[in-house]
Amino acid sequence: MATKTRTNERANGYATAHEPASVETFLPEIRSDVKWRMTKGAKKPFAVPNTVAPVLAVWNFGVPFGEMDSLHLWLRANEIALAGQLTDAMKGAKDKVYYRGTYLNVDAGSPMYQTWWEYSSDEALETESPWTKNKIPRNLRDLIVQLRAFWVRDPGRSESRFGLASNYANLKDMKENPFMLQVTVDAAAAVAKRRG
Repeated sequence: MATKTRTNERANGYATAHEPASVETFLPEIRSDVKWRMTKGAKKPFAVPNTVAPVLAVWNFGVPFGEMDSLHLWLRANEIALAGQLTDAMKGAKDKVYYRGTYLNVDAGSPMYQTWWEYSSDEALETESPWTKNKIPRNLRDLIVQLRAFWVRDPGRSESRFGLASNYANLKDMKENPFMLQVTVDAAAAVAKRRG
């Protein structure tokens, strides 16, 4: 009877006080990640600059598998216009901002994205002078709102700011971005209206 009791206790995950401790081998389940492959015939949307960006603002977000094609098709249809119109709007401006692309993490199973914006200086990011001191055409603003709407849909979204590390002797808190805050509010309202 004692053997039967010990066997039952072991089966239930309990060990009796007089049994030696033991460790069972655990074999983890290995799952291969999805490896994204570039679509044949994908066009280069805009030239990558040959200068180092002093400051980058990066939107981090995920998109459900069912919405990936929608984002990718939107980018194919609008990314060149967004980059070009923003470059045109910055001509002659002291402080500038440029769209540097939306990137897919091609090594992950989950579709995670980053959208990169290059600012000409830390001050340009803090004061938002490229957005507030230049006349941003309505159609360009609409494109930014549409892109931001993909970001808004992800409850785990974030926004990061990166300055070229060698430029920072003293780390400072960066101000919030009022233009992007307003764009975010507009994008959220558009998403809510579509769902509503």
